[in-house]
Amino acid sequence: MRTLIAAVLFCFSTSILAQVAAVNVFEPLPGKAPLVIQYMNEAKAIHQAMGVGVATSFDGSGIYRYAVLVENWEAYGNFVDALGTSAPWALFQARIASNPAATQIDNLRLNGRSVIESVVGPGSATHVFVWELGPGVTMNESIEAAMGAKEIHERTGVDGISVYATGGTHMYYLMHFNNMSSWGRFQDQPNMEFNQYMGGLAVENGGQLPSVIVDDFILTAF
Repeated sequence: MRTLIAAVLFCFSTSILAQVAAVNVFEPLPGKAPLVIQYMNEAKAIHQAMGVGVATSFDGSGIYRYAVLVENWEAYGNFVDALGTSAPWALFQARIASNPAATQIDNLRLNGRSVIESVVGPGSATHVFVWELGPGVTMNESIEAAMGAKEIHERTGVDGISVYATGGTHMYYLMHFNNMSSWGRFQDQPNMEFNQYMGGLAVENGGQLPSVIVDDFILTAF
């Protein structure tokens, strides 16, 4: 379950180059998805005024994600400390407490290994692939393999690639598209170069890929 939720990842709508991300994951209460969006947009305005980036998105199963994006964990700690003395944040929290919209189901901390600099905004699509590292595979090896795939994908129709990791067990490969039409065009085009690249990785590992995809889904930014 945690792997499914943890594949959080982002449809960016900020100019901050985020190397780390703290993500709260929410399941709306019945009939309250529109209120979740309203609350997240209000929180985003407060947090962006405090100097951090924010990404908000939902997936096809109706789960919503609110990500705070900063350059490093020290910056995140400074942000958390500042929240404690933020009057706008305190007023917002007090107001929504009387009319909750969702249940928080997870909180995640992700480290960026390669993050796109030019980011896409509301309406963009991010196809997320969650890789679980195989026995004996290091995160650095997985990141190296992802960088090879990134070069191919960005040459062949993907608007941008980001790679995040958590702990030493899972890597998140994010394929960013400006819209779903761009995603669809990419899906319809055979990519022999990528297939050959992945085949080469399998050959190096005795005929199978060293890591496996345990989840993939599409996020829409708002």
